[in-house]
Amino acid sequence: MRMLFGRACDLLPPKLDDKTRTLAQALYCELGMEAMKQNAEWVSIYRQRPIRPPH
Repeated sequence: MRMLFGRACDLLPPKLDDKTRTLAQALYCELGMEAMKQNAEWVSIYRQRPIRPPH
């Protein structure tokens, strides 16, 4: 995710205006969806193992 967010940062212009607002919104939307996908994958992996108290 670090590389993905770093690349997104490189794509964003230094200052947002009316022309670049649409680009920024689309980019943030894509970043949010990718972050949610990764989080869902992480949760599904670790929920497969039951939580057990220490012995």
